[in-house]
Amino acid sequence: MHVVGVQLDSPGFRPVPVTAKDTDFAPAQTIDLTTTFGAARGAGVDPTYGLSVRLWVETAGGPATLQVPVTGTGVGLIRRLHDSACAAQQLRMAASVSYGATFARSVVGGEAVLVGDVVLRRPDGGSGDPVVVESLDGSVLFEVAPLRDGRTGPVAALSPTRERVRVPVSIGSRGRCDQHARSQSTQTHLFSVFVRVGAESLHREIIAPPPWLKRASLALLDDVCGS
Repeated sequence: MHVVGVQLDSPGFRPVPVTAKDTDFAPAQTIDLTTTFGAARGAGVDPTYGLSVRLWVETAGGPATLQVPVTGTGVGLIRRLHDSACAAQQLRMAASVSYGATFARSVVGGEAVLVGDVVLRRPDGGSGDPVVVESLDGSVLFEVAPLRDGRTGPVAALSPTRERVRVPVSIGSRGRCDQHARSQSTQTHLFSVFVRVGAESLHREIIAPPPWLKRASLALLDDVCGS
């Protein structure tokens, strides 16, 4: 069987063009076929109802289209992708999340760090929903933490009456200076902010730093690790 196209069929995502393929399958052979998916349709839509994948194939009997049901772990994966995409859409309607224009070196708790802001800002015509920042997280190499001055509870809150809130944060080393950690890190700058929009569930939003902040953080790590 020769596969020439693949497409996800889920009511939870808007359809996108077929992903072209040029893949031969022999009997009993397993091959991953990657495909894209469209923007999530809103909450309340069950993305797993009739969930399947369409395959455009060429066989000895001629061209055909196969509708292959998605089962097992694939069902849970699609549901998680849909929930995450819907939460990201709700966040974008309520606030953007970005880094402040400047980060400077400082010493916090005896450790060299970069200090700056993460900024939540209302978009024009947004939903106006309240946004609560519950926590921040870094990566294997970097710790990203709020500067809280001993306070507990949520890190910050953007109420419906506020247009912007700044969250003071520090970016520092996690102490992983070994060559294995530094050379094998594949998600060095995939930092996260965990937010709650209105009464919705907690959502993890990836906030990768801009190039200048990536360079500054790597320079800090070089100095901390002494190389």
